[in-house]
Amino acid sequence: PFRIERVEDLDRPEAAVLRGSHTRMRVEEFLARGEIRLAQRVLNDPKSVALSTLINFGPPPAKGKYASYVGAATAERWYNSGIDTLEKLEAKINEDPAFLTHNQR
Repeated sequence: PFRIERVEDLDRPEAAVLRGSHTRMRVEEFLARGEIRLAQRVLNDPKSVALSTLINFGPPPAKGKYASYVGAATAERWYNSGIDTLEKLEAKINEDPAFLTHNQR
């Protein structure tokens, strides 16, 4: 591993794996702009933010336990049904306690 600080570093032999790749284009963009536009669009996209929140909806886990989470397909289904915040998810769970599966509780 080595640090990439300039576009010229991408021409080093250690970076050969990046030649012609999509990753190299993103690294070049980051070096030139200080950010990656696609990443910024995703971070600012309301649907992406909602799905990320829904996928990891549980409280921080206690020691030795996992947090509650669901897969992307379940989060997408919830989002498409109008649940796009934790508050709306909580309201749905309060309205219908069987909404979450045993493993999601």
